[in-house]
Amino acid sequence: MTAMTQYGTPEETMLAYANISAREKQILLGVARKYIQGTHFSEPLDLMHEALFLTLDQRRRWPKSVIFEIYMVMTMRSIAGADRNKQSTRTASGISIEDIIEWSFEGENFHISAEEKVLQAEARLANSISTKTILGQLRASADIVAGDVLACLLSDMPAREIRSSLGLTVAAYDAARKRVLRKFKKSERL
Repeated sequence: MTAMTQYGTPEETMLAYANISAREKQILLGVARKYIQGTHFSEPLDLMHEALFLTLDQRRRWPKSVIFEIYMVMTMRSIAGADRNKQSTRTASGISIEDIIEWSFEGENFHISAEEKVLQAEARLANSISTKTILGQLRASADIVAGDVLACLLSDMPAREIRSSLGLTVAAYDAARKRVLRKFKKSERL
């Protein structure tokens, strides 16, 4: 009879991550630096945090029989590989879907909905330099939910999927998103 694989809980995962030595973290960052080439990740820490986030969210599962640092290396490699495949699929046609959609509406009196304007505003905010700072501030503050919502928005996750993965109601999601937007507006005034 074979033993069933035991997976780490989110709490065990956080404990394992917290117990990684400074030297081991440097090694993991070096590995991540190699893996981010050709992906949308701009910093090695982004990839490392994505691997941790997906594990905490239980979309990736850490078999406790595998050394946590090795698990992180394998997970980062997998995430980066999937991201590169997604990137190459997007550029395979040579024309982005956004351009195709824009062409289909040229010459028509096309009205952009309020929701689309909000999505465009959020996209502009996501591209701003202060995004990483605000994400760090939200995660460091007591408003972890808003930080998680921002991280999901930055990964282009649809609202329904964000609500589902974070266990939020529509109202709780909207409230967290509004707190994120207020944080951005406040930073623009500074």
